[in-house]
Amino acid sequence: MNGYLDAASGATVVSVTGIPFDSYSVIIYFNGDSPSQDRVYNYQIGSSSIFVQDNSPFSGTFIETVGSTSDLGTSTPAGNFVVFTGLTGSAFTLDSIPGTSLVTQRSVINAIQIQATPEPSSFALALLGIAALGFRLRRIRN
Repeated sequence: MNGYLDAASGATVVSVTGIPFDSYSVIIYFNGDSPSQDRVYNYQIGSSSIFVQDNSPFSGTFIETVGSTSDLGTSTPAGNFVVFTGLTGSAFTLDSIPGTSLVTQRSVINAIQIQATPEPSSFALALLGIAALGFRLRRIRN
């Protein structure tokens, strides 16, 4: 978490192509080197926008934030990673835009992880089918 892309003025734009998954999540890790400045970052993928706060040094523990749909200043939920879920398509563009800050506005990206959304397993689908059949047979008997 020591190296990162940084938008000191304006946005950092990262384009990713060639994604082999039908459905996936994108995890964005963030932690700048001046966390005492309570920086707010705005991450955007497509029409989804999440504001997060970077307000503590990285301690070796990853802390997920759900973020916010608006910049709440120091009330913006804090952590060091955020997850965009339910994404599809073989490409996306991530915009990292500075939000509020006590001093210099910045927006960092330490890492991006793309994680395939697991498909339901055949076993789980078979159990669901058996349960539905049992429920249907029970209703017929009554």
